[in-house]
Amino acid sequence: MEIQSTLIDYDKVFRAIEGLTDIEKDQTIKAGLRAATNVFLRAGRSNLRARLKGNKNTGNLNKSFRSKLKRSKLGAIGGFNQLGMHAHLLDMGTVNRTTRSGANRGRMIANNF
Repeated sequence: MEIQSTLIDYDKVFRAIEGLTDIEKDQTIKAGLRAATNVFLRAGRSNLRARLKGNKNTGNLNKSFRSKLKRSKLGAIGGFNQLGMHAHLLDMGTVNRTTRSGANRGRMIANNF
């Protein structure tokens, strides 16, 4: 899935925001940043479901997609919270693993979501 975006005229956006009070500006801008970040989170979730073979239930990994607004600068971050600490294992895969006693634990095939 590919996400495309277009750049709109900044002057129109700033003119629309100038008429608002400071509290309304903060709420409006934060809502816009959350909505923009949610586009990427939805794409990440759909990529994850599409790449998983067989069982489509992703459990904690699917719940761990979160967006976070920056406090000091204008911006937002989308990604995994602590429940998604194993996302890199699903994305990149693992090699054949054995324990010290020699028991085979298998390998994880890379899903590249």
